[in-house]
Amino acid sequence: MLKSRPKGGGAIRTHWESPKTQRTMSLSQEAWEICGRLADEAEANRSEILEILLRYGENMELNLPLIRAKLVQLEQKKRKRA
Repeated sequence: MLKSRPKGGGAIRTHWESPKTQRTMSLSQEAWEICGRLADEAEANRSEILEILLRYGENMELNLPLIRAKLVQLEQKKRKRA
């Protein structure tokens, strides 16, 4: 089971050894729902899922423009079939 944060008090509340700050961002409804499903599967919260994905993307040096283009293309194909 993936814990979303370790127990105990203090300013550093994550196992990432970095303080958390509440942020505001915009996501599509579908992205919010996907994030929720991933959080449920990992027994974590949406914030932790985003933290994992962002750190993974940076550490794996993902080509985000290429990935985005492929995902948009897949979504367009799905819509045409529907």
